[in-house]
Amino acid sequence: MARPSLSLSGAWTGVFDYDDPARDAVGFTADITDIAGAVWGDTTEPNSFAPGFGDTLLASLSGARSGYEVTFTKTYIGEEQLFENEVFYAGTINATGQRITGTWRIAGVYDLSGPFVMNRLDGQAAQQLRTRTQTADVSL
Repeated sequence: MARPSLSLSGAWTGVFDYDDPARDAVGFTADITDIAGAVWGDTTEPNSFAPGFGDTLLASLSGARSGYEVTFTKTYIGEEQLFENEVFYAGTINATGQRITGTWRIAGVYDLSGPFVMNRLDGQAAQQLRTRTQTADVSL
């Protein structure tokens, strides 16, 4: 049986972890647009690595979906010298289009990587995420 057509558009919540067991996992939210496999959006996460840069980190993402595989690059928004390394994500979407699992990595100076998982938000939770994201965008 063929899988139904898929779009990643919508609100998501997730967590990324490090391959280094000494580092804690970090939760995040994402608002994604997917049009014909072109993927872009915004993410919000607690600041877990940049002292002095506020409690919350914002990032933009852009990439592509091909069938049930997705790749995207996350670029933090903020001080250029702090956020110069992009984060590369590669994941597999489950059959219902409600979950993405995969790995992330930062190449270069930091050379960090680990697993991530994202789950689609529906209904009121998705609307609350969009409202918070719009409010954060206005305050930048």
